[in-house]
Amino acid sequence: MVAAPAAAAPAAAPLPGGLPQPVDDAIRTVVREHRAGMRELLETLPHDLPHQIESVAATASGESPGAGPKKPDLVRAFAPLGYDCRGESGSFRLHRRTPGNLTVRLQVDVGSWGSSVTAFMQVIGMVNGHAFKATLPLHASRRAVRGDVRGVELPSQFPIGDAQRWRQITDNLATLVVALDRSFVPEIEAISGPSPEWFRPEQT
Repeated sequence: MVAAPAAAAPAAAPLPGGLPQPVDDAIRTVVREHRAGMRELLETLPHDLPHQIESVAATASGESPGAGPKKPDLVRAFAPLGYDCRGESGSFRLHRRTPGNLTVRLQVDVGSWGSSVTAFMQVIGMVNGHAFKATLPLHASRRAVRGDVRGVELPSQFPIGDAQRWRQITDNLATLVVALDRSFVPEIEAISGPSPEWFRPEQT
């Protein structure tokens, strides 16, 4: 018996354990473009914070670096943008859902001492049963960028300082998130399409 010829694989066949290649490539392109354009976006931040904390200012405020709770200002800055806030100290996760059931996650880490901050935005969705995360760094200041790899700016731990400086940091992060919610997030959602309503990574 002559074996039937094998059917050609569809162009958008999912990779083993991954997204369909065209979708994966398109998401990676959007991430690269937004990382490359981050410096321009940082010029719109309301506070031009130095990377080093000025000891005189810290002494005058009467507060040690990292003093005070961090969550209230995160709630103040991000609740009006539709984000919840989970965590009490060290690491905070803020989430919102898009109209297409994707989850936008803000990861804000201040460490066990609360003295420095690192933050990221992730757009999390599912395509053909495969979950994905599109991740961008969130810089606390235009001076927070400490280096790059192949033209991509890398975030660093940014010193928090006193309560006033933390408030300014959260204002800067919120300004970035507003801009990215209007550009980066819908661009990813347009590529991936809607995710299943039951897919809720924010609950894990």
